[in-house]
Amino acid sequence: MFDSRTMVLRLTHGVGGGDEGSEIGGRAKVCGADHDVTYAISGDALDYRGTRFGLNAERTDAGEGLYHRRLEGTWDGQDDLTVSTSLLRIEMDAAGTATAGVDPRNPAVTLTLRRATESDFAAACGA
Repeated sequence: MFDSRTMVLRLTHGVGGGDEGSEIGGRAKVCGADHDVTYAISGDALDYRGTRFGLNAERTDAGEGLYHRRLEGTWDGQDDLTVSTSLLRIEMDAAGTATAGVDPRNPAVTLTLRRATESDFAAACGA
């Protein structure tokens, strides 16, 4: 299945660290497929150089759709991030109860993200 959605990620470092909270914070936007999603991002570097990391992607809406779960990734030390995640499908039944599960129709995905400017992030998704 081809996915043409756009993902932009804005990360900040030194948010908390140690026992005080996440080392990495930020926001992510995923747009397209008639469903734009914004995530709050938090996580930590997994090595001392920060070339491996784990990020939690907490969605800010409660609608149905496909959502990222935990993002596991690597940084090349320059301009590129490679991120892997599995997708979580949220569906509502007739009573309005949400059900969630890993969607076997949408296997784990790997994304390559390239450094961009703050204005690129702001302009993504036409917002």
